[in-house]
Amino acid sequence: MYKLEYTKSKLLKEHHSLVICADCDTVISDGAGIKPLIQALEAVKNAADITAADKIVGKAAAFLYVEAGVRAV
Repeated sequence: MYKLEYTKSKLLKEHHSLVICADCDTVISDGAGIKPLIQALEAVKNAADITAADKIVGKAAAFLYVEAGVRAV
């Protein structure tokens, strides 16, 4: 639960659009649309424990999170 709180606070306090924590890595994006999410998930695709905080989660993003095995959004 700590990782979810960390990603959420980083998203809100630093005004990012996407924060993903995977194992010991953190991927941050300020881009719009689905492309930054795809790039971030590619960067952490071999991680076992992925947690994400996203400004807006639509149907396509939700599908990508499920397929990538993200544990918490």
